[in-house]
Amino acid sequence: MQQRLVLLAEGLDQPGHRATALRGLGSGAAGFAPALQQRLVVLAEGLDGSWHRATALKGLGAAAAGLTPALQQRLILLAEGLDHPMHRATALGGLGKGVAGLAPALQRRLVVLAEGLAQPEYRARALAALLP
Repeated sequence: MQQRLVLLAEGLDQPGHRATALRGLGSGAAGFAPALQQRLVVLAEGLDGSWHRATALKGLGAAAAGLTPALQQRLILLAEGLDHPMHRATALGGLGKGVAGLAPALQRRLVVLAEGLAQPEYRARALAALLP
C-alpha cells in the first residue's frame, strides 16, 4: 500500500499536485520503509518553485523525527534553500512538528533559519512552531 501511494505521488504531472500529495503523505512518512522515505524526499527535492517545496516540507517535516539522519539533513537543506520568507516560515511550521526528535545540531539550524526571518510575523510564527 505504501509503495503504491508513493508511486501515485511520483506519477502526478503538476508540481502543485505532487507538493499537495507530499503534504498529505508526509505526516505518515515516518512509518514508511526507508527506501520509500527516500523516494518522498527525492520527490520534494525535485519540485519546481519555492512554494511547492515549502508545501512538501509542511507535511514531510511532521515526520522528520522518524526519518534517517541523512534524510533529516536533506530536509533541513531543502528548507535552507527557500528564499521567500513566507515559504521558509511555512516549511519551518512543518519541520517544527518533528523538531524534538532531531539531533541538536539540526535543531540549531532550524532556530537560525527562524531567527533569520526579518518580518516579525514570519519569525514569530516560525519560532512558535519550533517550541515543544
